[in-house]
Amino acid sequence: MHDVSGHLFQVQLSRELARRGHEVMHLYFESFQSPRGNVQRIAGDPHGFSIEGLRFEHPFEKYNLVKRRLHETRYGRMAARRIAEFRPDILLASNTPIDAQKVIHARCRSLGIPIVFWLQDIYSIAIRTILRRKLIPFSGLIAGWYERSERRLLRESEAVVSISSDFEPILAAWGVDPLRTFTIENWAPREEVPPGPQENSWSRRLGLAGKFVFLYSGTIGMKHNPGMLVSVADAFANRPDVEVVVISEGLGAFFVFLTQRSRKSIRY
Repeated sequence: MHDVSGHLFQVQLSRELARRGHEVMHLYFESFQSPRGNVQRIAGDPHGFSIEGLRFEHPFEKYNLVKRRLHETRYGRMAARRIAEFRPDILLASNTPIDAQKVIHARCRSLGIPIVFWLQDIYSIAIRTILRRKLIPFSGLIAGWYERSERRLLRESEAVVSISSDFEPILAAWGVDPLRTFTIENWAPREEVPPGPQENSWSRRLGLAGKFVFLYSGTIGMKHNPGMLVSVADAFANRPDVEVVVISEGLGAFFVFLTQRSRKSIRY
């Protein structure tokens, strides 16, 4: 299992596959800034389960587009080398940027390792949007190159598991065999994040105890739309018993903060 982000439910799946008797190595990118699951071995883990984080000696450049591409390619080489050493019977690939996935894909094909592409995002659509927003020269040509690359990666995968049926028209238009395409929605391992009492020291300190709280905790990156959170906050701005709370970091979260800093409708 290769998941750049190291998210909670991917780690849970790896543990479950190992519990069922498979030998599973869970590989993630430790230098990538993102919410994570339990990415270390814990008591009771199956014997066949291992987990490794790959890291740079310097921070990953998330917001510099040129450096990010170089870093993603470099990470792809690191991950491909480790996957080749492990030589799995099959690779599940999730949350992997196109530049990194191209390197991993080429190495796996050379070794005869089939790939299941766990489709969380259409990266080329996000790339096109971001390049246009930043007024990057030749943005259409660059985005077109990434779209062709992503299309090829999907078509050449043994199977594609998408998280929503909304992806099906795009996959069909790109020539991905529908007999090798499956939809499995993402899930939340609720037993690993059990609910506690609404009134606690944290909620009391922030004045949230006893209120109805819309809480967003997670990534707000360049491909996300933080304006949706702002819209929810605005809709309940006149309800003193309702709060919208955002726990995040990065440019998207900074946008929410700047937009709402002089208004009461959101907590950051």
